[in-house]
Amino acid sequence: MAESDTGALQPLHVPFMDIQPNWDEVMRDPNGKFWISCRKYGEKSIQGYLQKLRDSPAASRDQSDREGKFVLRDSSQRTVTVECPQAQCITTFVRPMKTLHLHHKKLLCMDVSSGGGLGVSSSEDGKLWVWDADTGETRRSLDGHVGDVNTCRYFPSGIVVLSAGADLRLKIWSAQDGSCARTLTGHRRGISDTAVIDRGRNIISTSSDGTARLWDCGSAQCLATLCNLHSPINACALASSVLVAEKNTIPPTEPECGTSDKILLLACDDGVLHACDIRNRATILRYSDGKSPLASCAFVSDTTAVCGSENGCMTLLDLRKSDQALLKVSFNSSTVTSLLPLGENRCVAGCSDGGCLVWSIQDPLDRISKLTGPELDGITSLRKVGGKMYSSCKDGCVRVYDIADVC
Repeated sequence: MAESDTGALQPLHVPFMDIQPNWDEVMRDPNGKFWISCRKYGEKSIQGYLQKLRDSPAASRDQSDREGKFVLRDSSQRTVTVECPQAQCITTFVRPMKTLHLHHKKLLCMDVSSGGGLGVSSSEDGKLWVWDADTGETRRSLDGHVGDVNTCRYFPSGIVVLSAGADLRLKIWSAQDGSCARTLTGHRRGISDTAVIDRGRNIISTSSDGTARLWDCGSAQCLATLCNLHSPINACALASSVLVAEKNTIPPTEPECGTSDKILLLACDDGVLHACDIRNRATILRYSDGKSPLASCAFVSDTTAVCGSENGCMTLLDLRKSDQALLKVSFNSSTVTSLLPLGENRCVAGCSDGGCLVWSIQDPLDRISKLTGPELDGITSLRKVGGKMYSSCKDGCVRVYDIADVC
């Protein structure tokens, strides 16, 4: 097991720009103007106003506010690009293609089927809804949980849903008729996250009780406790990896299947990220942030991962190395609630203040995109299906963005 403590590596603080939430509405008014601000670590916030680019052929392409603090470089139907010369920062703000208004209570999680036809979302009142991913129209409700439903996701088939929450139960549902096929119990505290292995014969759950458990869906039995930690587990991520594919020492036992090449990431409340070899029940890396609880994690590739903390820091790790993190980057101090890598070059980070940033893994100081729409309600989950990206928010909405606008 590799173990590391990266206390010597300081985060790269990247200038962070913000914009009036309804800037896209203001842009429709020829005389409208919207506020813009830029924050640089350790410095006073820069603030100003901008107007829409003039349509006259004689007009300059770049327009700035009266004091020259901001320059409007470009705009399109769904984007506007602004530069803050003083902070040496350029940001493209992207509005959603559509906003789906789904819940009256806080929306805690969301997923979209692999074909993009159906969505599912959960809230703090025990409610789960299956809805049309294009229109947001409710198809059916899934009733049976009590309290916060912290996580929901589709199986690869796109017609079966897995959910879990504060009531200590996992449930497997039919998205077609709303029936609950299985209820799995065994955790001693609320369930924080889940993962589906391959086609879904086996699943994984993580909990505030510090355990990650492997389950068989057919029998509703717990096959193994993969780890038993001294800290609540806040999030997990699962992927196939060459790091463990040829190192199996424990033969599979029925009905366990599909675990031979899988690594499980665990983001913990004590600031530690664990990388676990599922088949061999072994920890292959224990990375200690040491400063702030981890709230999210994701695989960038089969050998690299990224995790997000409550203090707003994101850390890039090579799972083959133990000396230190590859990169630590911070835009602001808001909790990084969700991470969605877009290939190996860019990553989307959803935050507790409603911010949703797209940044370059190769060069975080490169041009940043910010997905707009929410005001101060936190982002709870991010999904990419085909050419669309979905973002769920505690304001009860799911916003749909065009990947072409984002990248």
